[in-house]
Amino acid sequence: MLLQVLIVEDEEIIRKGLELSTRWLDMNCRVVGTAEDGAEGLEMIGSLRPDLVITDIRMPRLDGLSMLEKARESWDFSSIVLTSYSEFALAKQALHLGVVEYLLKPVDEDELREAIRKIRKRRRKEQIEEEENRQQGQAGEKDVGDFTLRMKRIERSGNPYVRQIVEIVKREYDSRITIQELSERLGVSPSYISRKLREELDCTFTELLNSYRVSCAVEQLIEGTSKIYEISDRLGFGEYKNLIRVFKRYTGMTPTDFLNRRSDKEKPPGQEKDKR
Repeated sequence: MLLQVLIVEDEEIIRKGLELSTRWLDMNCRVVGTAEDGAEGLEMIGSLRPDLVITDIRMPRLDGLSMLEKARESWDFSSIVLTSYSEFALAKQALHLGVVEYLLKPVDEDELREAIRKIRKRRRKEQIEEEENRQQGQAGEKDVGDFTLRMKRIERSGNPYVRQIVEIVKREYDSRITIQELSERLGVSPSYISRKLREELDCTFTELLNSYRVSCAVEQLIEGTSKIYEISDRLGFGEYKNLIRVFKRYTGMTPTDFLNRRSDKEKPPGQEKDKR
C-alpha cells in the first residue's frame, strides 16, 4: 500500500530537503503535499486526507501539536513529529495524539524508514482488529438513542451472569476487559457468556462494552467540559483516534459531527447562516 504523506514544516530548507531528497518510493510512500505552518497544514489534511503527517512542533499561526489535535477530530491518520533537543520533552507529552515517532532534526533517513515501518505494522494490526470485530458480529451504525434502550434491557435481564457482566462493565469500562478474563472470574466458559449475551441483549461482549463507553462519551460530550482526547483516556479507549473510530461505527458520525449537529439543533429559528 502506497502511503500518502503530508509534510508540515516552516523551515524551508528542512521542508524541501524532506520532500526532494528522501527516497520516498523506496519506502512505498508518496508526498502529496507540503505546508509552511500548522494552519495551512490543517486545511491540507482536511482536503488531501493523508495517511501520514510529518510535522514540526513550533510553527507560526498554529503549532504542530494543536494542528494534530484539531485534525484528528475528523480524520484518522498516523503522525511523526520533528523535534529539536530542546523540544523533545514537549513532544513526549503528545502521546494521546497517536504520534508514532519523534525524530530529531535534521532527519536521518534510516530513522525515518524505521518510523514508517512501525506505522505500517500498527496499521496492519488495526485492520486485523477491525476485521475480527466484524467477524464477531460487531454492529454497524446505530442511533445514539439505541444505547438508552439497551441499558433498559440490561436492567431487566434475568440471567445472573449477564447482570454481573454488566456491573463489571459499569465499574471497569476504563480498563482492558476481555471475555476470557470474565470467564475466569465468573467460572463459566467464554462461549456461555457469548451465548447468554446474545440471548439476553442481542449483542457480543465487545458490543456491550463499546456501547456503554460510547453512551458515556455522548453524555460527556453533551456536558461540554472535556476535550475529546480527555474523554477517550477516561473511557479506556487510549489513543483518541480509537474513540473516534468506535464512536463513528456506532453512531454514524464523529464526536465533532455529533457536537455540530447538536449545536445546529439548538439554534433558534432564523439563526442559521445565510447560504446565499
